[in-house]
Amino acid sequence: MEKEKKQYKYPNIVAEMAKKRDTQASLGEIIGLTPQQLRMKLYGKYDWTISEIDKLCSYYGKDYYELFKGE
Repeated sequence: MEKEKKQYKYPNIVAEMAKKRDTQASLGEIIGLTPQQLRMKLYGKYDWTISEIDKLCSYYGKDYYELFKGE
C-alpha cells in the first residue's frame, strides 16, 4: 500500500518560498517560528496569528488573499 502524500493547505506560501529559495528554517526565523511550527501551519495543523500573517505579507510583498486564497 502506497503512503499518501501530505498536501500543503497553503500552496501559495510554499510557492513564494520556492521563488525566494527560502527554507522552513529561514522563513520561520523571519516570522518568529521554529521550522516545525512553520511546517505545521503550512499543513493547516495550527492557525496563523495576525502578527505572522502581517509578517508574511510584508516579507513577500503580497496581500492576504494572494498568500492564503484556497484556504
